[in-house]
Amino acid sequence: MIQTRSAIPLTLLLAACSGSGAGSDGARASAPLQPTVHDSSGVTIYEHPADALARAPLLTLDSTPLAVFAGDLNDPSLDVSALTWPIFLESGDLAGYDRQARQILVLRAATGARVRRGRAGSGPLEIGFAGPFVALQDDSLIFDDFQNDRWAIAHPDTGVVRTIAKNAVEGLRSSRLIGRDGGGDGTYLLTVPGQALQGPPPTGRVNSPQYIGTWVIGDDSVHARFSVPTGPRVWVKIGDGIAQYRLGLAPSTSLGRWGDGFLVARGERWTLERWDTGGRLQSEVRLDRPSVLVDDAMFERSVQSETDEMVRAFVAAGRPANADSILVAIRSRGYADTLAAHGSVFVSPNGTIWVTDFIMPGDSGWAATAVARDGRILGRIIEPNGKLPIAWGDDRVAIETEDALGIATITIRKVRGL
Repeated sequence: MIQTRSAIPLTLLLAACSGSGAGSDGARASAPLQPTVHDSSGVTIYEHPADALARAPLLTLDSTPLAVFAGDLNDPSLDVSALTWPIFLESGDLAGYDRQARQILVLRAATGARVRRGRAGSGPLEIGFAGPFVALQDDSLIFDDFQNDRWAIAHPDTGVVRTIAKNAVEGLRSSRLIGRDGGGDGTYLLTVPGQALQGPPPTGRVNSPQYIGTWVIGDDSVHARFSVPTGPRVWVKIGDGIAQYRLGLAPSTSLGRWGDGFLVARGERWTLERWDTGGRLQSEVRLDRPSVLVDDAMFERSVQSETDEMVRAFVAAGRPANADSILVAIRSRGYADTLAAHGSVFVSPNGTIWVTDFIMPGDSGWAATAVARDGRILGRIIEPNGKLPIAWGDDRVAIETEDALGIATITIRKVRGL
C-alpha cells in the first residue's frame, strides 16, 4: 500500500496545478526554477518546494505549426491514423511504425515530406510487425519485430540495416528495450522478466518488481542487474490459477534512457530517479507535493469512464459488449490508496524530461512540466482542451486530432519559452 505524507482534496490540488490562485500567470517566474541541491549518502538531491509548478515559467505551443500531416479520405498513402510508437529523433523529425502499411514512417518536420522505409515480410531486412521504437544516435532506430522473433535496427534514410534473432541471445525474447545508454560503449538497457512464482500465490496487494538488465550486441545473453517496484497491483484467484491486475487510479512506473544511465519515475511521489547501469542511484529530482487520497467517488468515475471506453472498442470491432459485466470486472479490482503524483514521463533526445500531470478519466485538457538534467524546472505547458501529445521532443510536440469522419491529422508544434 502507498504511504501518504498528507492529504488534500483533489479539487485544491488541481487548482494549484493549473496555475490559479497563488500560482497565477502573474506570479510565474521568468527563468527556470533552480533547485536546492544537497548530498544524501552519495546521491545528489535536487529539491523543489510544493508550489514550484505554480511558479514555473509558462511555456506555450506556437500557434503556427512547424508541420501538418493530414490524412485524406481519397488518398490512402496520406493516412497517418495507423502510426504507432511515434518518437522524435535528434533531427526533430517524427518516426513511427505504420501498422497498416507495415512500414517505418518518418514525418519530416522541416519539409513536410513523408518518408516510408522497409517492406513487410519475414525475409532478410524485412519487417513482420514492429513493437516499441527507441531512437539511437544519428537518428537510427531499434525496435522489436515480434512477429519475426527478432530485433531490427533501421535508419530513416536506408530502412532496416540489421536484424538480431532473439533465440541467439538468452533472455532477449521476453525483454523490452528501454534505450541505449549515453556512455558510447553500445550497452542497451532493457526490462527483463522476473522469476516465476515460488510456492503458494500471493494474495491482496503487492508491489511487483520490474527487473532491469543490460545487453551489448554480440553478447549471448541479457544480464539482469537489479529491480525496481512498479506500483500497487492486486492478485486475484481465477479457477486454479491467479491473475495480477493494476489497481484503479494506481501510479505507474516510467522508465527511459537518461544520459549514461536511465530514468525511473515511480508515480507514487513526484520524484525522478537517475540510476547507472550497475544499479546505483545517482541523483533524484524531487517536488514536495502532498498526496491525494482516492475515494469511492473518484474510483466510480474512473470505472465508468473505462467501461465506456471498452464498450466503444468492442462496438468498433464489431463484437458484442456486455457493459454490466465489464463494469463489474473493472470495479472488482479495487483502487489505490493515493492518486498518482504525475502521469506519464518522457525523455526527449537531448535529455529534457517531460512530466505530465495525472489526468482523471473523462477530463479534458492536459499539463506537462519540462525538467532539465541538472534538476531545473524549465517551465509548464497548460492546455485546457485536447488530448496529450503523442510524442515529445526537445522543443516540440506532436499532437494527433481527428475530424468528424475520423480522418487523422498529426501536427508538430514548437514549444515557446524553452
